[in-house]
Amino acid sequence: MLLHQQFVSAAKKHAGKTAIIDKTTGKNVTYSRALIGALILSSKFSKYDKGFIGIMIPTSAGCALATVGALMSGRIPVMINYSTGAEANARYAQKKCKFKTIITSKSLLEKINCPVIDGMVLIEDIMAGVTTGDKLKAALKTKLPVSLILNIIHKGDENDTAAILFTSGSEKDPKAVPLTHRNIASNIQNFGGYVKINEYDIILSNLVFYHVFGLTVNLWVPLYYGMTMVTYANPLDFQTICKIAREERPTIMVGTPSFFWGYLHKSEPGDFKSLRLMVAGADKCPDALREGYKKKHGVTLLEGYGATETSPVISVNSVEFNRPGSTGEGMLPRSQDVAWRIPRARGRGSRRVEHPGRAVPTVVAPRGSQQAGRVRGSAPWSAGWVERFETTALLCTRATGLVISPASAASPARIPPSPSPSPARGPTAS
Repeated sequence: MLLHQQFVSAAKKHAGKTAIIDKTTGKNVTYSRALIGALILSSKFSKYDKGFIGIMIPTSAGCALATVGALMSGRIPVMINYSTGAEANARYAQKKCKFKTIITSKSLLEKINCPVIDGMVLIEDIMAGVTTGDKLKAALKTKLPVSLILNIIHKGDENDTAAILFTSGSEKDPKAVPLTHRNIASNIQNFGGYVKINEYDIILSNLVFYHVFGLTVNLWVPLYYGMTMVTYANPLDFQTICKIAREERPTIMVGTPSFFWGYLHKSEPGDFKSLRLMVAGADKCPDALREGYKKKHGVTLLEGYGATETSPVISVNSVEFNRPGSTGEGMLPRSQDVAWRIPRARGRGSRRVEHPGRAVPTVVAPRGSQQAGRVRGSAPWSAGWVERFETTALLCTRATGLVISPASAASPARIPPSPSPSPARGPTAS
């Protein structure tokens, strides 16, 4: 099921439940109203060119529904960084991906002093043009069974691109990274199942959606599971984030160590005590930071690792299987999506994962090495550290039924995989 189709299913199931608590605008949106809004935006977006459509809106209900609406209309959202050099980033995205229309916000442009460039369409103008007839038409559609709603929105294939993100471009021009519905959905299923995310969770969504951490975990995870997301547009407003956590009592929060340091310093004891899952990523998590949250809030700060090209989670610790200093358990694609080739290599063991769609990584580690392996290959994978060789081999065996060792031949032994594969819980990297 495609991401926007999963949203429709969740919205129908949880119609009266709060989908988004937008702390920037002060508005709460139920799943029923979110579906109406996404259908309206889908209809409005259908008049723009097919293909890519830019999204440059701060983290909010508006950005979430614009992203869903774009997919419903058959457009591919190109998530544009507005934090620094918004005008240049917008023009670069238009040129790189060969599209014109960018959905943005008047209030954002005024705040960051960015001019309206050719192709920009203000979300405020779109909403001002929504008629009573538009609302009634969309509302009537939401009363249809899920199957009929799915029949009137864009269908497509799970290997279709669901979003375009841009790397930081620290070494050269930013690289456009296409992520498919399958890339994002399978990542959500894998790490979501491992850390036991469910529809009753409340996630504090304060990361920007133009970074993969925010797009997958803060946007699509809650919409995928039918959770409530609490959005706030500025993760650097440490004082306000602490207040939101104290008032809304989220159960899940993710962020970077630098953000978590800010929240730790500005918070009062117990502000984050409602969290059952708090995960730091993007940079190494210092021991002092973990100790600070445990002492001040009684919360265990976990660590994970990922990359834009991996949608993003490569590995993560869980509350039950946590090893401080480690990036946690490796997240493998669903077993039916994995095929392993184990060639002989002088002094090295090589295992190749072929994920239908785009992922073709190669994991390499010296024979008998305790060192982490290296992931190489084509998008959506990029170079990055994963579990040490022994853990990688264990994960491979559990997911595919292949017995893997550094000396494995081209035709490794096969053992029956478990009837219903679940994330492996082997040893983690030291």
